[in-house]
Amino acid sequence: MGIVNAGQLAIYEDIPADLRERVEDVILARREDATERLLKSPSNSRAAAASSAAMIWSGASCPSNSGCSTR
Repeated sequence: MGIVNAGQLAIYEDIPADLRERVEDVILARREDATERLLKSPSNSRAAAASSAAMIWSGASCPSNSGCSTR
């Protein structure tokens, strides 16, 4: 059991479709090359994820190519 800050969790529908598919492939073991595909994913950039999360948190508008949204 762990402590989770729900305010920092991403909304499932807001995760870019390509990244969501690759993560699901790893978790559900749907492909033998799932881990390699996830690691090579352009959406796997920690800097991009942190930047998108910061923009969502601050309410700033996100660049159209960033994959984030401000719900």
